[in-house]
Amino acid sequence: PTDMAEATARVLTFWKQDKDQFDLPVAHVLSQLRSDKSR
Repeated sequence: PTDMAEATARVLTFWKQDKDQFDLPVAHVLSQLRSDKSR
């Protein structure tokens, strides 16, 4: 969905700005997104 693409883009933007802060949260979110897709 477009919303998902926008959300991902925003997360990646923040991740690039403050990678140290967002490194673990992003990895966690991405792992959840992958598990959702595999269902």
